Amino acid sequence: MSERECRQVDWYEQGIRDGAYGYDSGRVISHTEACGKLGIVPDRKAYFDGREQGLRRYCTAESGYNAGRYGRHYAGVCVGRGEPEFLNGYQQGRQRAVLEDDRDRLDREITSLEKQLKQVGSENDRNLLRRRIILREEERIRIDRAIRMDHGWRP
Repeated sequence: MSERECRQVDWYEQGIRDGAYGYDSGRVISHTEACGKLGIVPDRKAYFDGREQGLRRYCTAESGYNAGRYGRHYAGVCVGRGEPEFLNGYQQGRQRAVLEDDRDRLDREITSLEKQLKQVGSENDRNLLRRRIILREEERIRIDRAIRMDHGWRP
């Protein structure tokens, strides 16, 4: 936290924000260190009351899906707060992220193969490259189909 943030912080609201982002309880230590240099001590009760409110927002299947899809770390903060639903969403989000990563990898491979195709002189080599491109394009179509079927979180 900056000096300005430390001087203006509403500890309850800060707790809500940190909980809603899924930060673990150790986050308050960072705030204590940052603001302690200024002689400002967090209101721990207000912070943890707010954090609990924020965790209620975070510990949902939809939030789990988004955390998984965008590669955010899960700090185990949903135990006793709907963790099975969160983790189910998280797993589905991770699966979506893997599909998107695979699609991006295939796009790069296809582009590379197409560049090679322009540089190869032998007809046998050109045919081999064309077949490799077709296989990658077919795989990409399967991945695109799977991505289209995933419309975000669904229980």
